[in-house]
Amino acid sequence: YTRRQRTIVDTFFQANGYITFAKCATIGLSRSQIESFVKESFPRAVLMTGSIIDTERVCRPIANIVETAILNNSCCNVKACLPDESFEAVVDVEMLMTEMLPVAMAESNLKSFRAGYQIINTSVAMFFSEAMVKDCQSMLNPLIEEHSKLRAKHCIENDLEMKTDGNLVPLVKVANAIGSKYPDLALLDAERDIVAMSNGRCWEAEEGQFDGVLIEFCRRKLLSDEFKRKCNRAVKAEVSLLKSVRHGLSVSSKTGG
Repeated sequence: YTRRQRTIVDTFFQANGYITFAKCATIGLSRSQIESFVKESFPRAVLMTGSIIDTERVCRPIANIVETAILNNSCCNVKACLPDESFEAVVDVEMLMTEMLPVAMAESNLKSFRAGYQIINTSVAMFFSEAMVKDCQSMLNPLIEEHSKLRAKHCIENDLEMKTDGNLVPLVKVANAIGSKYPDLALLDAERDIVAMSNGRCWEAEEGQFDGVLIEFCRRKLLSDEFKRKCNRAVKAEVSLLKSVRHGLSVSSKTGG
């Protein structure tokens, strides 16, 4: 019976590159037994929270898509390459990305990998290249300029006191702009309504709140003190400009009269 158990475990692990403790329990194996079996047959296997994996088998396809994302100045969905049942714990995915994956990557890509950004939680595991992050940050400037004009006009026309609350470019505008430039990222949230998610919500998310990869990326990497300062300065400058123009027209009208 023990020999049959070992055969089942070894065959599954060799075919898939991992085996879960839950699967082993179905054939009557305890955690300590499965550790012993796999370690004897596959000494390079690594113990995770709920499984044992062959790091080379698991990491190779992930390294490929991450290196492609670096090459294309884009992002990739690491979760899509992971056997879900063996990576249910966030800590396992984090360990894979920080400790195991670099070993499987080409030396020439390690610096770019470490300079990139990751979003890892119970729902997603994403890698963003440094070049993509910088590109998205540069896309904020025209959005700030456009929003500041609309915001300043609204304040002047309604004789409102300028407050900083409405000076930030709306989250939905930023998310849509990023999604248009990077459609693969937007497709990950294809079932989510970005407008519905963003409207009525501030940039700051409540604890534990997750509104999809695109919104999360915007909140984490684009909402910065510099972004806030730029928005406030832009609106203030536009308000001053409109007031100056209004005052000039008023003086001109009086002079003409």
